Amino acid sequence: MAKKRGRKRNKIRAELKREPMHRNIYAIGAIPLWTGYDFRLNFFSDIARERNKQIYMNDITIIMTPKTLKILSEQLQKMVIEYEGEHGPIEISEEEEKKG
Repeated sequence: MAKKRGRKRNKIRAELKREPMHRNIYAIGAIPLWTGYDFRLNFFSDIARERNKQIYMNDITIIMTPKTLKILSEQLQKMVIEYEGEHGPIEISEEEEKKG
């Protein structure tokens, strides 16, 4: 019988330390953009309507490397799966899906 080799991984505890300019923002949506060099997530908290257009009130833009975005994407997908496992499916209407 072959021995199973297991790697012991040193778990590093993470601590979040808030910078003096830190603030919490409640986002109702995000508009992702790609520049060819990096990825940008523009989070907005409100949508104003003016004549024939919608104006998204952009509170913050997060700029990431492709590698950072991929890691974040994988982490978020795991979180969604866990959340839906506990609370049921997150319903997204066709209209919401079009908005992004």
